[in-house]
Amino acid sequence: MDAGIRDGNAMECGGVGAVNGVSPVRAALKVMLESGHSLMVGNGAVEFAGRRGVPEFGVVLAGRPKRFEEYGTVGAVALDARGSLASAVSTGGVRSKSAGRMGNSAVFGAGYYADDTAAAVATGNGDIILKAAATKAACCLVASGMPPQEAADEEIRHLGDMSGKGGVILMARDGTGISFNTGVMSALAGPTT
Repeated sequence: MDAGIRDGNAMECGGVGAVNGVSPVRAALKVMLESGHSLMVGNGAVEFAGRRGVPEFGVVLAGRPKRFEEYGTVGAVALDARGSLASAVSTGGVRSKSAGRMGNSAVFGAGYYADDTAAAVATGNGDIILKAAATKAACCLVASGMPPQEAADEEIRHLGDMSGKGGVILMARDGTGISFNTGVMSALAGPTT
């Protein structure tokens, strides 16, 4: 499993790749807050997370709906009451992926990004999302003055131009943008109080 997390206010990030047996988002948070690094992978990341108190857990795949088998990704963007933006994403990756392959979720600027202007997460064809630096690109469009929905749509057009399929969830202080060129992408947007 791979994951990444970003505090756009503090401009800090943490990612983990190819981890099993620990919560990848919790491990990524520990990387961000306690390691002095931005990305850790494999057994070293798992051992680090264990030393930092991230609990072990087992993954249960039984009963998982067929439509979720290819891209098992969960992403979130948030704007808190102080106006700080953040993003986090976690994935189980693509079924039957090549040994040693890591997708976009753990890579800052590809699978997740946040700064003081916008926050974004992405899912889909990880290699194309990596090449496009999709979440950084979408946030840069917002920073240039484009509304979040238009920026999300533009980044998905860009992925399509590169023969990629995927989705982007984007948040700024003035709204959200959700765009995808896949058959389906579940998303929820709204205030939390």
